[in-house]
Amino acid sequence: MRSRHVSKTSKYTEREGTVYLLHFCPPYKHAGHYVGFVKGGARAVRQRLDRHLAGQGARVIEVAALAGCAIRLARIWRHRDRRFERSLKKQRGFTSIAELCPLCRCGKGRCG
Repeated sequence: MRSRHVSKTSKYTEREGTVYLLHFCPPYKHAGHYVGFVKGGARAVRQRLDRHLAGQGARVIEVAALAGCAIRLARIWRHRDRRFERSLKKQRGFTSIAELCPLCRCGKGRCG
């Protein structure tokens, strides 16, 4: 019988990647979070975050960083696709995304 456990070293399919949740501290205007997708695993997420912060990605991340917000990687979902990313983005309102953010749920996301 085959195990359902997915190894950390398992390969991603062509459509799979990692969905990531970024937390802005303090929130930038209306934005407290950003959800993105990248093909590959945790290393690809780190490289993508570096590109975002260098101005080669979502504008909201660039301007939040320029405004002095700390950009923190709050959560990743491995072996997901763009449909999963879009389903998260369709959850309108700050509270729905904040409910997925471990930094907000445990109070560590509060910036003072």
